[in-house]
Amino acid sequence: MADVYERAKSLLTFQNLSLRSAEIAIFNDYEPFHIDELTEAGEAGIQTFSGVEKINEITFDSHADDSLWGYIFHYSAGVRVVDGEEPKDDDESNICLLIQASFTARYGSKDELSQECLDAFSENNVGYHVWPYWREFVHSSSLRLGVRPLAVPFYQLREQVLQDTQD
Repeated sequence: MADVYERAKSLLTFQNLSLRSAEIAIFNDYEPFHIDELTEAGEAGIQTFSGVEKINEITFDSHADDSLWGYIFHYSAGVRVVDGEEPKDDDESNICLLIQASFTARYGSKDELSQECLDAFSENNVGYHVWPYWREFVHSSSLRLGVRPLAVPFYQLREQVLQDTQD
């Protein structure tokens, strides 16, 4: 795993990042001050998700018989505030606030990469590049909704990749 990960890191060059879609909402009859009161009192749960959803590959043919490869990683992240316990099944009546977004991170390479390389790279590097944009998005969206900014922690590298590269 470490060799595959290191190969992907050495071959892929970050090109750009863009917001693909977003959803921002306060639900039900909650008001911004209710959400602030719940979070301050420790009566609200904060739920999150993040990760690469898919990878698209693009080939560019150059005039010098060399191909250039483009890889577009679709990365989604979300955070929501729930009143009390987690929602049960389809009952989402206690969801107070939702902020979620999808980003595309584009990388280039002079070599074609295997799916194994792309999967290893997506475990840490894509999230690492997207995370500052995600943190700013949550912060500014919270302010626009009128609630105290939700704190998104710094990006944490996945343990397995860290262990593999140290061995």
